[in-house]
Amino acid sequence: MLGLARALPGARAQLDGYRRVRVPGKSYPALIAGAGSVAGLLVAGITPRQRERLALFEGVAEYREMILSVRAGDGGKACVRVFVTRRPPRWTADWSFEHWLRVDKARYLRRFSGDGYPVPARLL
Repeated sequence: MLGLARALPGARAQLDGYRRVRVPGKSYPALIAGAGSVAGLLVAGITPRQRERLALFEGVAEYREMILSVRAGDGGKACVRVFVTRRPPRWTADWSFEHWLRVDKARYLRRFSGDGYPVPARLL
């Protein structure tokens, strides 16, 4: 999905000192610096072309790519590229993956089905 052409394996990771917040009027979250931590996946093997496509997907006007340190699931640390919002952190409502699954997922994925990003039916 997201134009990467293949699924990449990932390992659990934790980004400390950031929060995932709701973007007003959108279904997706933004990362902002703040008290807390964000769980995610540590993915390796992304090609330069795939990274370029991810940057286009995220939107260079809205987000900047930063190199931050995360705690890997095995207890180690890794420096990774993360997309962080360029906007001032005025947003305060936490974003919930569970809410996204229940309310926003189908609409969000359908958005890509006509944009050259085929979405498998099992994801809808």
